[in-house]
Amino acid sequence: MDFETYKNQLLEYVTKYKNWWCEPYEQFHKDNKKDYKDTFSMIEDLDNYHGLVNKFRTSLQKQYDLPEEIYGFLDTSYDVYIKVTHEQREEIRGIIRDSYHVSQPHFMEDLLMSYVDERARKKLRDTGDKIWLLRGLIAISMENCGTDFRDTLTQLVYLYIAAEEKSMNPEEEFQAIAKLSSHEEPRGGTEPMSKLMAFTRDSAYYRERTKSFSKR
Repeated sequence: MDFETYKNQLLEYVTKYKNWWCEPYEQFHKDNKKDYKDTFSMIEDLDNYHGLVNKFRTSLQKQYDLPEEIYGFLDTSYDVYIKVTHEQREEIRGIIRDSYHVSQPHFMEDLLMSYVDERARKKLRDTGDKIWLLRGLIAISMENCGTDFRDTLTQLVYLYIAAEEKSMNPEEEFQAIAKLSSHEEPRGGTEPMSKLMAFTRDSAYYRERTKSFSKR
């Protein structure tokens, strides 16, 4: 797939996902919004609200599973991100960064993180195929720490550990995609994605997670 075809398809999916998820969610949120007297009452009801959101999303997917369609696009087009120029990768990241809706300001970043969590890491564990490690890393690079670096680092660490659990050494892939990632300070943190990804294994969170796993 050439870059222009890829870019146009990505832009089309941004618009489709906004219409499929963000617009309906905005109305759903208004219909289910509550006024809380205190923080405790809000926290107490949060799990119930998340359950309603999940049911609402499932009902949309039963009608038309757009996330699955977009996941398929990410599956088949991952290598475009590797082959294009530095400027074109910046353009791809810009499309994700600039996707906005008032009810879901970072809806494309959220979708990419869901892809890593629900698709790439699961497939990596199921198959032991490094192609899923690459796909996950590319999705994270595209997301570019757009919301919160802690969420991004969590996904990086979990992906690293998932690869290690399949007797892989994922360092080569992490370093390769880190070089293709942004070297600029991201919206959701202070460390560039290139550095965050390159030093995943050196992070305190990686040490903390592997330590907790070793105690099981």
